[in-house]
Formats: sequence, C-alpha cells, structure tokens
Amino acid sequence: MSCPDHEWPNENRTRCIPKQVEFLSFTDDKISFVFITFLLLCFGKTLLVLVIFILHRDTPVVKANNKSLSFVLLVSIMLGFLCVFLFLGHPVDVTCLLRQISFGILFTIAVSSVLTKTIMVCIAFKATKPNSVWRKWIGVKLPTCIVLACSSVQVIICISWLSISPPFQELDTHSYQEKIIIQCNEGSVIGFYSVLGYMGILATVSFIIAFFARTLPDSFNEAKYITFSMLVFCSVWIAMIPAYLSTKGKYTVAVEIFAILISNNGLLYCIFLTKCFIILCRPELNTKIPICSLLSACHLQILSAYEDYEYVQDGDIIIGGVFTVNCLMAGWTVPKKLIVTGMFCMKPLHHYYKKLQMFLFAIDQVNNNPTILPNVTLGYYLYDSCSDPRKAIKSVLQILSGPGETIPNYSCRDHQKLAGFIGDQSSTTTLPIAQILSVYNHVQVSYGATDNYLNDRAAFPNFYRTVQDDFMIYCYVSELMRHFGWTWVGIITSGDESGEIESSWLLRFLSRLQICVAFLIRTGINVFTESRDLESAYSTLEKSSVKVIILCGTYHDAMFQSSMRRLFRDITLILPPNWASHIALIEKYPEILNCSLSLNFWSEADKNFKNFVDSFQPMIRPKDKLLEICG
Repeated sequence: MSCPDHEWPNENRTRCIPKQVEFLSFTDDKISFVFITFLLLCFGKTLLVLVIFILHRDTPVVKANNKSLSFVLLVSIMLGFLCVFLFLGHPVDVTCLLRQISFGILFTIAVSSVLTKTIMVCIAFKATKPNSVWRKWIGVKLPTCIVLACSSVQVIICISWLSISPPFQELDTHSYQEKIIIQCNEGSVIGFYSVLGYMGILATVSFIIAFFARTLPDSFNEAKYITFSMLVFCSVWIAMIPAYLSTKGKYTVAVEIFAILISNNGLLYCIFLTKCFIILCRPELNTKIPICSLLSACHLQILSAYEDYEYVQDGDIIIGGVFTVNCLMAGWTVPKKLIVTGMFCMKPLHHYYKKLQMFLFAIDQVNNNPTILPNVTLGYYLYDSCSDPRKAIKSVLQILSGPGETIPNYSCRDHQKLAGFIGDQSSTTTLPIAQILSVYNHVQVSYGATDNYLNDRAAFPNFYRTVQDDFMIYCYVSELMRHFGWTWVGIITSGDESGEIESSWLLRFLSRLQICVAFLIRTGINVFTESRDLESAYSTLEKSSVKVIILCGTYHDAMFQSSMRRLFRDITLILPPNWASHIALIEKYPEILNCSLSLNFWSEADKNFKNFVDSFQPMIRPKDKLLEICG
C-alpha cells in the first residue's frame, strides 16, 4: 500500500503509521548529554584561564604575548564552545541560519587572533635591530586592524551566503524508511565550504609563519606553540570533512560538534597551558629576566681559547680591538666522545704582533700628549682573532660583555665609554665582526680587510677601513701588468661567488689596457669539485705558453698541493694581499713566493716607534704572552 512521506506501512501493510522523528535532542540522546557536559567543562576552563590572565594582566608572560589579543582569543573560544548549543535540539530555520554563521565568524576571529599573534612575534624580532623601520608597527593598532580585516572577509562571505541561499530546516524522508530526519540544509554548498575554506587558509598561513618563526630566541616566544595549535586545528578539520560527508542524520551534526570542541581545545591547551603553568606554578619565571637565560644559561658556553692574549687598560674612552696575531686555531676533544672542549691559538707571526704594537704605541702617544685629548685618557680592550671567524666573534662579544664570562647579548660595561672598534687584518674575520657591530651600531675601522662586500652602506653603515678594497686592488694589478709590459696573461680564480666577482673586475681592467687573457680557470674550493677542476686546469696550463698568472678570489691551496705546483716554477704569480699573507701559503709553499709579486699596503712607522718597541721587555711586561714568543 502507498503511504504519505511522513508515514510508512505497518508490519501487516494494512495501514500507515507515523514515522519516527530523529534529531540530536537535548534530553533523549546520551550523546547530547556527553557533549553538553564536555562543553560546559571546557567553557569553565576557558573562563578560568581568562580570569587568570585578567588578574595577572600586568605580568611579563601576559604582556609579552599581547594581552589584548589573548583576551579576544579566549572570549572567541568561550563563545565557540557555547555555539554548540545551536547544533543541539529541534532544528528550525533560525537555528539553522545561526549555527553555521556564528561558528564561522567566531572561529575566524579566533584564528585571526592566532595569525596576528604570529605576525607580531615576527615583527617584534625585526624591530629589535637599531633604527629598524619595523618599530613603527609595534603597538595596538596593527593587531586590531589585522583581526578586523580578516574577520570582515568572513562576515562578507557569510552575508553573501545568506543573501543567495541561506540554510533552512529540512525533513529527510527518503534516507530511511522508518524515520524522518529533521536536519538543516546548508542551502548553498559553495557558501558552506567557502566559510570552512577561508578558515583553513588563515590557519595554514598562520602555521607557515609560526613554523619559520619557531626558532627565534626569546623568553616568551609562542611561535612554536602556535605552530602546534594550528597543526591540531588543521588536522581536525581535514579529518572532519570525509567523516561529515559519510554520515547521515544526527551523526553528521555530532561529527561537526566533535570537531568544534576538539579544535577549540587545541587552541586553548597549546597556546595557554604553558603560560598558566608559569603564572601559577613557576612565578619566579614570570619576570622581565629572559626565561631562556634562567633555563639554559648554565648550558651556554663559549669555548675558552688557550694561549690567547688580552690587553686591557681602563680609560675615559675605550677602544675595542680585535687583532690577528696567532694565525691558527685548533681544537681538542675528549677521547672516545668527540666533544670539543677547548680551542688552542697557535703560530703567532712577528709582523702581525708588530701591528698590535703600533696600536699600543698610538694610544701611548695620544695619552702622553695633552694637546690632542686634554683631560681625557684612552683605554682599550684588545683580543686575538687567531685568524678564525669563531674566535673573532668570541673576542667582539667579550668586549661587548665586559670582564668575566662572555654572555652574548648582555653587557656589564658602560657602552657610552666604548668609542668604537679596531680590526681585523683579514676579510674572513672582519666580516662577522662587522655583522655583529652593525646590530649594536658601533663604529669599526679595519686595517686589512679588502672584501668589496663591506662597502655596502645599508648592511655596514659604520664600517671604515684604512686600505683599498678588492676593486681597486685589481685595478692596480692591471696597471702593474702594463708597467712590466706583460700583455699575455692567465687568470686562476676560485669557483665561488667571490672568485666570479673579482675575476669579472680583473677582466674588465685588463681589457681597457689591451692586455690579452689566454685563459680563465675556475677551481673548486671543496673536495667534491676541486679534483675534476684541477685536472682540467693542469691540461690548460701545460698547453699554454703564458708566463704570468694572476690569482684571485678565495684562497685555497689545492692547486699548490697538486701536480700544477710543478708548472708554477717557470711562471710569475701575481698574488692579491689575501693570498700573499695567508699562513698556509707562507708556511707550506714558500718557494711559490720566491717568483711571485703581490700588492700590499705599508705605512712608515714613526721614528719614536722603535724606542717604544725597545721598551717591550719581559721584566716590564711579565703578563705579555706574545712578547715571550714574538719578542
């Protein structure tokens, strides 16, 4: 027999009886009771966290993580829990319309707040550099604008959805014969998935930014917690979509409620759990002293460099100095553990020590002449770089930190007395020093670095040098070729960026002077490329009649170790300063220098300098380690 849609036949098919009505009821479903109990607990926990943050709103933990955004996020999470009630009970047009709209807008506000927190973490670190343009973005206006802008887009999507095809109550009489499912039809499927998709985009962007910012060092950097919270959020909603599409009736609603509760809890626990723990259980960490210092400073150690020199003299104005005297630094390890426990500075060079003496002589002359700096005494803090970038960094940090143990980014010294820095000899050690001092806005004067990269005024606004840069050096090298009438030369350069730039300058200068280049050989500076390159270079040199070769780029001694060394015996090598002064070339291959030419910059010492040097005696300076070795 045929029955209306809201009825179905009895077992004997003699009459029509009403179908059972199904929806997620407040009272008749155990699953609803579980959801209500759980969401009330979650609402209470969120309210408790909000109260804790309000009571401790002036503490560093709350203030460092933008308390206004934290309050907005907590309120949106609380309201997100409460919007679950719109999914329970008998669906009507009003609840169908409000449930998805309220859920979409509240979750967008929450995710926008998380995204804004992530952006502000990145801006805060950008703004720590002196004279940074990012500082103007620090404040209340930018976070408010970002949250409002992101949320406004979702509001526009929701309004468009409601205008075109809003959700409505629907009776599903065909999915099951024996019951009618009262449910909400989403109206426009495109509108529904646009709301979810926009939230997914915000969460993904927040995850990506937080992932890259997670390693930024700071006391209360929450980027790593945001990363994990967005990972939980995205995972829940990605898993929800297939489950949502494969279920029917009240279980479809249950799946969405479950996703709302779990994702909200993910935001709550991942972002606020550690902060509440610090506020309630570890109040000693809730201070302006960086947490990273309290937790890990005891594990932070810059290795000691033995046989290191230190020259310290106090004064009204202090000059920091990093001078290369020892030209090699080696480390030793604990047997069987391969743990580096210390560094050893070795092989001091007499002419390097002489430059250190020149500096001390200049300070002595200034202090003894009352007309140069009347009523002012110059002091200094001088350390060795040992021709190693790591030791150069340690030395400059030691000067910035003051006496005692070296503590990066911390100073016990009055920086108003620190006038600037002198050093270093080579570009290899000068460059990392310049990068550190540009952050602190200190003046640096190098007496030997020639790298053209240091001319970048945007990166190194306070860097100066007393020698010509590489660009001018190769200009002089070209003039030297013309002076001797060498019009047929070869070029060997390192196969890195430095070699490519310097060789291009050299080719340009030589071309202007009508000097022909027989070949340009690029040799690798690592074990993976140098063997193949050297074989090709050897073949080229053996066939060539060139008697003059110009070397440029980054120093590497692979060519001197190979069979090419034999070919250099009858060739005049032109060496730039960074090659001619390199300790490996001086010690291992001195015969190379016998038939080579190099440009260097020397200044004539003051006639009183010899008397000053003669006063350097072990009895007068018993603590001078270098005097014993180099004197």
